[in-house]
Amino acid sequence: MPERKPDGFVPLAERARPSILAAELMLLTALAGLWLSSLAVGALAPGDGAELWMDLLYYGPFVLAPIVVYCARRGNLSDGLRLNPLPMVPTLMIAFMALLSVFASSAINGLWGMLLNGLGLSEPQAALEVGGSRDLMLAVIHTAAIPAVCEELLFRGVVFSAFERRGTAVGIGVSSALFGLLHGNVYGLPAYILVGAVSGLIVFMVDSVYAGMLYHTVYNAAILVLLHWAEQLPELSEASASTNMTMAMVMDFALMAVAISMMLTALNLRRRAVGIEAMPATPARMSGWEKALMVVLLLALAASMVVVQALAAGVSP
Repeated sequence: MPERKPDGFVPLAERARPSILAAELMLLTALAGLWLSSLAVGALAPGDGAELWMDLLYYGPFVLAPIVVYCARRGNLSDGLRLNPLPMVPTLMIAFMALLSVFASSAINGLWGMLLNGLGLSEPQAALEVGGSRDLMLAVIHTAAIPAVCEELLFRGVVFSAFERRGTAVGIGVSSALFGLLHGNVYGLPAYILVGAVSGLIVFMVDSVYAGMLYHTVYNAAILVLLHWAEQLPELSEASASTNMTMAMVMDFALMAVAISMMLTALNLRRRAVGIEAMPATPARMSGWEKALMVVLLLALAASMVVVQALAAGVSP
C-alpha cells in the first residue's frame, strides 16, 4: 500500500497503476467494439435514434465494462486512475476552458480541412442532427455526457496512468495521440489531439479524472448547442461556409490558445502550491509484448481511419 501524506495525497511515483499491456488491450477492445456497434446499429436501427443505440451498445460493454472488471480484479487503482474529488476552485475555470476549446478546435479543424481538401480528400459527412430543444437535452446526456465520462475514464484514467510510468509528459502525449486516432476521422485529428492534450494537462494539474470528465462534457455539450443553433439558422451557416476566413481562423486559434494557456498556467501554479509533482521521463523500455501489441494497435487504428476515409470518398457527391 502506498503511504499517504497527511492531506491524503499519494505521490505519483508510489501509485498502483494499470499495466501498459492492459491499457493496449482495452483500446483494442474499444476499437473492435466501435466497429461492431456501428455495424449492428446500421443493420438493426438505422435512421432516427441510431446515435442513442450506438452509445448504449458501445460505451457500456466495450469501454466501461472492461475497465470495471479489470479494476475489480486488480483493486487499489483509485489513486492511479485519479478517482479523486474535483476541487471546487478550478471548476469554473475548467468549464470556461472547454468553451474556449470549442472555438480553438473549430479554427484548427477549418485550417486542417482546407489543407486536406487541397490534397483531394473528402470530408466525412456528420450524421448527427440535434433537432428541437427536447432532442437537444437528450443529446447532451447520451452524446455529450456518456461519451465524455467513458472516454475520460479510458484515456485519462487507464491509458494516461499506464504510460505515465515513462513520465507524466509521455502519459499525456501518448493518451492524447491515441485518443485522436481512435476517433477515426483524419479531418478531426488535430482537434481531437488538442482536446486530449488539454484534458490530460487538466487531469494532471488537478489530480482528478473528474476534471477531464467535466471539461470533455462541457466541450461536447457546447458543440451540440452550436449545432442546434446552426440548424435553426441555416442561412448563417451557409454564408459563413462560403466566405474565405483563413486569416480569421488563424486569429481565432491564436487568441483561444493564448487564453487557454493562461488558465493552464494558473492551474499549474495551483498544482505547485499543493505539491503535485510530475513523474520524470524514464529511459525504461516497453516489454516485447507491449511493443508488439502497440504495433497491432497502431495498425488497426490506421486501417480504421483508411476505411472511414474510403467510405467518405465513396459517398461524397
